Amino acid sequence: QEDLLVLRKTVKSFLAVCQQCLSNVNTPVKEQAFMLLCDLLMIFSHQLMTGGREGLQPLVFNPDSGLQSELLSFVMDHVFIDQDDENQSMEGDEEDEANKIEALHKRRNLLAAFSKLIIYDIVDMHAAADIFKHYMK
Repeated sequence: QEDLLVLRKTVKSFLAVCQQCLSNVNTPVKEQAFMLLCDLLMIFSHQLMTGGREGLQPLVFNPDSGLQSELLSFVMDHVFIDQDDENQSMEGDEEDEANKIEALHKRRNLLAAFSKLIIYDIVDMHAAADIFKHYMK
């Protein structure tokens, strides 16, 4: 039980550091922090206690509304962007096409990570409504 509390404290500290990194000016740092947050929230979700593992309850983390809104804001700012704005100076050669495909793949991965949080009821379902708005346009 004591080990669980030590692990909880460590994970909580790491989650806080990752949350602070979402405000970093360096985009790759923000993206990595976002992915880490999504992965950790999946690992340490209420699903952890299924199958008779109620003893792991101290390790369960539920994101507060502030973290949920930061994650949603990140998705809105980094996933739902106009690709033409992102690549204004690119001319269309093969390397530029490869860069566009890579950027699209990265955005899909970010959206998938957040979508998992919605599907597994870790993030409030209202977040899904904001995401669906972009598909209705």
